Amino acid sequence: MSAPDIQKVIGRIDKLPTLPHVVTTLTDLIRNPNTSAADIHQVISKDQSLSSRILRLVNSAFYGFSERISSISHAIVILGFNTVKNVALTASVFEMFPKESKEDVPFDRKAFWLHSFACASTTRLIARKVRIATIEDMFIAGLLHDVGKLVLDQFVHDKFVEIVKCVKAKNNLIMDAEAEILEGIDHSRIGGWLAAQWKLPSALVQIIGLHHQPELGEDLMKPIACVHLADILIRSLDIGNGGDKKIPRIHKEAWEVLGLDYHALDEIMESIENELTDVELFIAEG
Repeated sequence: MSAPDIQKVIGRIDKLPTLPHVVTTLTDLIRNPNTSAADIHQVISKDQSLSSRILRLVNSAFYGFSERISSISHAIVILGFNTVKNVALTASVFEMFPKESKEDVPFDRKAFWLHSFACASTTRLIARKVRIATIEDMFIAGLLHDVGKLVLDQFVHDKFVEIVKCVKAKNNLIMDAEAEILEGIDHSRIGGWLAAQWKLPSALVQIIGLHHQPELGEDLMKPIACVHLADILIRSLDIGNGGDKKIPRIHKEAWEVLGLDYHALDEIMESIENELTDVELFIAEG
C-alpha cells in the first residue's frame, strides 16, 4: 500500500474512527496465554453499554442459541474468549457505522450490512469446509471486508457520491469506480489501512486489503480466497448490496488454492440459503 497514494484519501478524514478501549484491551488479553475468564469478564463488565450490546447480539436470531445468554460470564463460557472478543468488535463496528443511509446518495447501508453479515457467515462456512482453524476470525474478515466503503461514505462523502454516480452511469464494479475517482485507490486498500490503524492482527489487515487480489496474498492466499469467494457467492445470490450490481469473476488462483469441487460448492450454497433468514432478522433487529 503506497503511503503517498493512500494519504490523498485519508488526509481528508477529520476524525479517524477508533475502536473502544475495551476492544483493544480484550485483544491484548486474548494474546496472553495466561488470561483467565475472570480477566475477560472484568474488562467487559466495566463497559455497561458494550455489555448490553454484546448480550443483544449473541441473543439475536443471527446467532440462534437455543437458550438465552443472560450474562457476560455466561457468554464467555458458551462462546469462548476469541468469539467474545469478536462479538465485541462486531457490536462496536455496527454502532460506529450505523445502518441509516445518508439522504444525498443512493447507497443503502441496511442492504450493505446485510451483504456484509451474509458474507461473514459464508466466509466462515467456506473456512470450515477447507479446514482453516481460526473460524471466528474468518467471520470477522468477511464482516469487515468492505468497511472501506463505509469510511469513504462517512468521511470522504463528496467523493463517495461521485463514485456511486459513476457506478450508476457506467454499470461497473464499485471498486473500478473508486479507482477512477480516487486515482487508483479502492475500498479494499482503505479498509486494510483502517484495520492497521485499529491494530487488528496483521493477517486480518492483509485479508481485508487483498480480498479482490487473493493472488497477492502469498502465505495468506487461502484465507483471502475464502473472503473473495464468499463475496462473489453472496453477490450471485443478490443478498444485500455492496454498492453495485456486478458479479466479479472468481480468480483462478483463489479457486485452486481452496481445492473445492462443485459438490462442495453446492453444499455451501445450500447452507447460505439456510442462514439467510437469520441474517435478515438480525439486521432488522439491529
